[in-house]
Amino acid sequence: MLFRKTILVLVSIPLLCAVSFAQSPTPKPMSKRDSLRIDKRFYFNIGVGYNFVSGTGETAQYKEYTNGSFDVTNVKYSYGKGASLSVALGKMINKNLGFEVKLGYMGGGKNNHTSTYYDTSSTGDPYALEQDFSYFANTFFINPQIVLEAPFSQGHALYSKVGYLVGAGKATLALKETPNFYTIPNQVAQSGEFDWAYTGGLVSGSTLSLGIRLKIDNTASFFMEATGNSLHRTFTETHRTKAEKNKQDILNTFSKYNSEIDFVSTASEPKQIDYNVPRKEPAYRANYSSAGFRIGFQFYF
Repeated sequence: MLFRKTILVLVSIPLLCAVSFAQSPTPKPMSKRDSLRIDKRFYFNIGVGYNFVSGTGETAQYKEYTNGSFDVTNVKYSYGKGASLSVALGKMINKNLGFEVKLGYMGGGKNNHTSTYYDTSSTGDPYALEQDFSYFANTFFINPQIVLEAPFSQGHALYSKVGYLVGAGKATLALKETPNFYTIPNQVAQSGEFDWAYTGGLVSGSTLSLGIRLKIDNTASFFMEATGNSLHRTFTETHRTKAEKNKQDILNTFSKYNSEIDFVSTASEPKQIDYNVPRKEPAYRANYSSAGFRIGFQFYF
């Protein structure tokens, strides 16, 4: 639904601009300030966009069968997936070279996959356990960039931007479990929900965009750009935020060892488990890379 709304915005804004241009009266004479060339002024822009999964991030999706065999499928994911909103302040040094600083928010598009396990344990009822995973992140970022422009007729320009992004926020993993006791007559179905919040560490990496800027007048332009980035994040800790079984809260039944994890550079199995302290696991790089688009308006002052 969000993707379709974003596409609608992408299509409608240029059409609205075209109607506005067609109905605009003869422009008034420009003031001395407005007559300054675009490349001699500061600018402010605001844009919206959408980011799709990109990069090398993969997670495993399992499907186990009654005979004990199983398939493993690698599923692409990225915490950088989702809608984005950003503003930027910039300055062109000359008609070809400039710089800008962009501030923005990436709003967690969900990544999903499902795994299925089959339990033939002699100590319990045989069942198939279906696990539905969804994970996403909300990220605030700052992104300094170098701007390279190639102007052409009517004050329009093609451009590219290269920069480095640093961001932070909270990531969430939601797991829903549904056992299916399909071999036991009248067996009551059970369910569980377990959510984890991942925090600490910084999102960082390089960014690139290629676009076109269409001059409206000497005070504003409309732009469209393709975006791409290579980002990652190493979390420092995670903890349970939700634990339910058959819709009953069981969060307080978990020990600290089973409800909190500290990510460290190296971790080994302790000789004796202390359930009063968080579990330690090796840190890993979570994929935040994406490819997408951004559209918006740029104003000069």
